Amino acid sequence: MKFCNLLQPLGLSLWVGCLGSAGGAIAQIAPQTAPPLSPPLSESIIFQEAFDPPGEDKPDDTAGAGARDGGRCQPDEDEIEVLMPRRNYGLTLASHPTVFVNFPKTSATQVRLLFRDETGDSSEAIAFPVPQGGGLVGFRPSEASAPLEVGKNYQWFLSVSCAAKPTPNDPVFVGWVQRVALNAEQQGELAAQSTVERVQWYASHGYWYDLLATLSAARRQHPEDPSLGQLWKSVLESVGLSAIAFPGPFGEEVGTSE
Repeated sequence: MKFCNLLQPLGLSLWVGCLGSAGGAIAQIAPQTAPPLSPPLSESIIFQEAFDPPGEDKPDDTAGAGARDGGRCQPDEDEIEVLMPRRNYGLTLASHPTVFVNFPKTSATQVRLLFRDETGDSSEAIAFPVPQGGGLVGFRPSEASAPLEVGKNYQWFLSVSCAAKPTPNDPVFVGWVQRVALNAEQQGELAAQSTVERVQWYASHGYWYDLLATLSAARRQHPEDPSLGQLWKSVLESVGLSAIAFPGPFGEEVGTSE
């Protein structure tokens, strides 16, 4: 089923042919902070996918989806990859979680991102520019946009425009997320932890989106620390994404302007 047809019953569309161009502001850089790093790792970090979500039950079908030649804009380009675990589902503490995408050198011009809950209610599709030259980028909705509700499952759709205007044949990626609120004891535990300890905690409890966002912020603040490369490698190997190399300017996060 094409993405355009999928969203038509909701009165929303990412495609010009359905409702015209999707609304959304041009992106700007949205920096984050990171706690101090701990000493180098002595063990690998494995993301545990077999977790029970604290809110709504895990959706019955969390399979991802892509279109148009396996996630490419042109046949001679490498695939665009969204960083998600095998089950394509993860938890987050964030009201506006970041979706990380690894871009090769591509002719893609922009992406559009929206979130939809299991009742069919969708957020507004927001447009972000694709950086020239490729690289790993995190797309995060503006704080001014509607936040995810605690305990609810959301399916997100990330469409990639391969030309000046989106078409139904453009690549579309799909993932799932549930927002969680920690109790006071858990909040205190996380606040006292180093970056490595936080990453270990997120990985062992299923917080995929916060895990990557923490690594992203740490890389920007500690670009020369070799332990970050080891963290990155072990986390991605644990979910079958070992082919994605640890980049230099890691995880630039992009948020919408208001």
